[in-house]
Amino acid sequence: LGRHYGQAAVVMLFLSVLPGILGRFNLTTKLTSLIVSFRRQFGVTVFWLAFTHFHLVRQFYRLAGILPFKPPFPLFEIMGSTALFLMTFMWLTSNNFSVKKLGPWWKRLHRVVYLILWLIFLHTALQRLSIWSFLIGSVAILEVASWIYYFLKPKTL
Repeated sequence: LGRHYGQAAVVMLFLSVLPGILGRFNLTTKLTSLIVSFRRQFGVTVFWLAFTHFHLVRQFYRLAGILPFKPPFPLFEIMGSTALFLMTFMWLTSNNFSVKKLGPWWKRLHRVVYLILWLIFLHTALQRLSIWSFLIGSVAILEVASWIYYFLKPKTL
């Protein structure tokens, strides 16, 4: 069950970053416009799915005494925990009050999603190569490619 929550989080994360990637490539569709309308809710959903995933696959067993708390933790767990930790700040600021109070810093903070993509890619790939590591790795590469395209394309006046 916990693994399914993680997989759902990856799908929702993909949907939440898709409009930005396509927008930087100057590709927009009705679907991406619809996604933009619900993007903040998608991001909040990503956090809750990842939070539930973490607690179902690790914390429950640790709290029950089945898995030890002692380090060293596997590298994939460190990557996933770091991504969840960073997502927490994004979740806490995913509201209108934070957008107003943080101003331009809100967007800067939420750009941490690009780092989170790579952390989740490492989290999945270090466990085993699967369709999920391929999906999130492809999204992370497309994200980088879209930024390269955006900065290198000629600017029109």
